[in-house]
Amino acid sequence: MAMPYDLVGRYIEYSVDMGGNKANGQVLINRTSNASVNVYNNGLVRTGPPWTFTYLKYVLGAVTICPLTGPVMTGPLSGCYIFRYNQNGPKLAHVGTAHTPADESTVQAKSAWRELIANNTTNITGSSPFNCLTTKDFTDSMFDGSRVPVCVGYYAGGQGYAMTLTTVPSTMLPSGKKGLKLLRVGVVKRMAMQSWAQIQNMPKFRE
Repeated sequence: MAMPYDLVGRYIEYSVDMGGNKANGQVLINRTSNASVNVYNNGLVRTGPPWTFTYLKYVLGAVTICPLTGPVMTGPLSGCYIFRYNQNGPKLAHVGTAHTPADESTVQAKSAWRELIANNTTNITGSSPFNCLTTKDFTDSMFDGSRVPVCVGYYAGGQGYAMTLTTVPSTMLPSGKKGLKLLRVGVVKRMAMQSWAQIQNMPKFRE
């Protein structure tokens, strides 16, 4: 499977971790898990080998980081920025901001990010996956009466993508599949990464 575009419209056997407890201005290096995820077609038949990636959690008020040596999916986003950078090797960072620039958690997360990149950091680029999607992308990804899809970031092969994942209601599953916890991949969009020089002057990061 040519990830991630071939996942559009397919179902994955996975539950997104919505994030750990709030942290105050910390850089966290151990908030990851390894995933090996079954993929199903529209007929709920498993297709191909499992989809494997590292899952990088979201933590409000903190920056979570991991090596970017293979595919990485981020925790849910609603305006947070994801950064790719080099610091003793390629890394990915999820800056756990809140909804407004003045929120205490936003200020703490941004401060932790600036301290992290202050030394020996190069090639910093970033994007907000949520901002890459439209309202139509989210509505098109929903089932009738289902919850609003979550937005995640996905990084593989040197590229970043914004994705929507929607929980499949149990009422839609056939009797033999009722125990499955499935998400449908709705939209996958390649992101245009911006330099830190551009992003740091945007309202989200401006001091």
